[in-house]
Amino acid sequence: MADIEAKSAKEMPFTQHLRELRSAFIRSLIVVFLLALVSFAFAEQIYAVLAKPLTTIADAHGLKMVVISPLEQAFTYIKTALFAAVILALPYLLGEIWHFVAPGLKQGEKRFLWPVITIGTLLFLAGITTTYFFLLPYTMEIIIAWLPDSIEATISMERYFSMAIQLLLAFGLVFETPLIVAMLIISGIISPERLSKWRRIYVVLAFLIAALCTPADPISQIAMAIPLILFFELGLILGRILRKDGPKG
Repeated sequence: MADIEAKSAKEMPFTQHLRELRSAFIRSLIVVFLLALVSFAFAEQIYAVLAKPLTTIADAHGLKMVVISPLEQAFTYIKTALFAAVILALPYLLGEIWHFVAPGLKQGEKRFLWPVITIGTLLFLAGITTTYFFLLPYTMEIIIAWLPDSIEATISMERYFSMAIQLLLAFGLVFETPLIVAMLIISGIISPERLSKWRRIYVVLAFLIAALCTPADPISQIAMAIPLILFFELGLILGRILRKDGPKG
């Protein structure tokens, strides 16, 4: 009986951990859902902004966007509202993630709460902005330019949205790399020395991720892989500078 009680006592922190995770997940879903309801009222305008890198180029080539199913526009606007809700909720979501891991951190490490939320939000928005103004127009220009004159192109509203969101979210996360790496080091989850040993594996992984998250053109893949690698190195440098415990390496 004593052994059972001792075992339960050891498992309590883990079960509490799961309850906190569930509560954070439910709160996050509620916030995103409420913001999505508000965003849906402006979904048409939001989509028009998202589609501008395409429509500007398509107009120059005499192309128009089409829908290929009766509910395509409605479902695309719902997805647009969800995307806008996630972007608007990003500071809150980062705060929930931090509060979830904070109990395992030392008191001195908790002072990074608001810097992490602020920097994480700014980095994500920087990745999205860079993609929207530079990579997305370039990608669409390349895709349209590849079409021979014998092929008449029609661009699906939902297909473009899926590709655009894939690129925007992927590069938003890419720009989070230095923050993630630095926080892993600062929190003591992994040492910069070990991460340095994994550098070659990470480089291969970066190109693999880029191949999976971008269109088929090699320029877009390289445009994602190189920042992934550079931001990894930047995260290592920041982690070494900000780390308080262990060898300075």
